[in-house]
Amino acid sequence: MKRKEAESCGIEYKNVKIASDRESQLLISSAVVTTLVDPEYVFNWKSWDGTAIQLNADDIKEVAKIIRDHVQKCFDHEIELIKEVEKCTTEEELDAIRWDENDKDEFAGATKIII
Repeated sequence: MKRKEAESCGIEYKNVKIASDRESQLLISSAVVTTLVDPEYVFNWKSWDGTAIQLNADDIKEVAKIIRDHVQKCFDHEIELIKEVEKCTTEEELDAIRWDENDKDEFAGATKIII
């Protein structure tokens, strides 16, 4: 799995899976801006499976933070792998580096964050 795929795996908030792909990140960011203008605004949102849910300003801000943390973990993990690649001296060492096989416990939550 590559970073972009990992960051697009979605997150889970209040037992609802929410998309975290680039388009969804943009929509969430826009929704956060809306909460600054109208803190009482309630968003009708679609979950990963298409179910309609309602998110208030606090929910939107929390989802944005969780997605940002998730995406940052993906970038951090990619950088760790790049450093491993740079240390390789043989083709076998290079071939052994895989996104999933090198996951650490703290990265495992990057594909599913439950609140």
